Amino acid sequence: MKFRSLLVVSKNALKTLVMIPFQRAYISRLSEIVAKDPRRTFYLLTDHTTGDTFISLSLLESLKLKMDSRLVVLIPQDYEPLIRYFPKLMEDYVTIKEEKFFIFKSRDLLDLSGCILASAKYGILGLREKVRSKSLILLGSKFTYILDSLKSCYIRRGDNYYRFILNLPEDFPLALPFISDEQRKKAKQLFDSYNLTENKTVILAPYSNSMRDQSRRSVQTFEKIASKLAEKGYTVCTNVDRGNPNPIKNTVAVSPPLDLLIPFVDLAGYAIVFRSGFADIVSRSSAKLFVLYPRLILPFGTSFYEYTSISAIFKRNDTVELIGEPEDFLKVLDYF
Repeated sequence: MKFRSLLVVSKNALKTLVMIPFQRAYISRLSEIVAKDPRRTFYLLTDHTTGDTFISLSLLESLKLKMDSRLVVLIPQDYEPLIRYFPKLMEDYVTIKEEKFFIFKSRDLLDLSGCILASAKYGILGLREKVRSKSLILLGSKFTYILDSLKSCYIRRGDNYYRFILNLPEDFPLALPFISDEQRKKAKQLFDSYNLTENKTVILAPYSNSMRDQSRRSVQTFEKIASKLAEKGYTVCTNVDRGNPNPIKNTVAVSPPLDLLIPFVDLAGYAIVFRSGFADIVSRSSAKLFVLYPRLILPFGTSFYEYTSISAIFKRNDTVELIGEPEDFLKVLDYF
């Protein structure tokens, strides 16, 4: 047993030593970017999910329009398509190739006076380089001051966490996404390629990467929903991706790119979503939106619904929101 534990420790130490040069190169690049123009403020999006990124970009677009025209976003490559919804941010941004081992936590970012980037995964053997600059602000969900945000006067809600980091008031608005004619044209071409019917298609989004176990428990419920909707004459699709490639039984698998997701769902007319980052994005579509939330209390005492409510975050009062166990979600059929 002791030998096995020693072997695991040795493997982890070796992995750490291999990763350190890559981490150092990553931080060196950040330092160079910031040093090029210290008059600008750089916002690094890290430790983000799709929904967190969309909310952060919505706030930063408003911030750039209203207060800081010189801000620059540093965005992970996988989420670059989302920035195309925000024309002011598009004017000047930097793409960062953020690998899985680049997990950061802040040591002194609470006062927004700079930061130390350190590997949370590799502990004391991890990254030691420092980036100290008032020009670099990190937006992410794994920083040591998350508890301070919970103690603040802000209502406990996902979007308010980012307002807290940015020192913005609770009523500071999320920018509306801009959708170009070119985006709508490409979305229409993609929609037609699946032989779907406009305003008579229901897109199911049953998977959540951040709530994987809870969403997996709801798959059978989504299968029942899909079957009943098909009987009512609707075309039913499942949004799939690399991590969740399997569509709900007897549905059409679709995978619109992030920058075409809103106009694609506009064409469909309906979306039924287990609460995920997909819901954040399509909350800005004109489709009829149904969002399903597991009945869950988060570690800091707030319910999952209160912290992630689409109707509250995006001020979309026409959203149908159902809270409960998987079998409770069948109530969504009452609206069709």
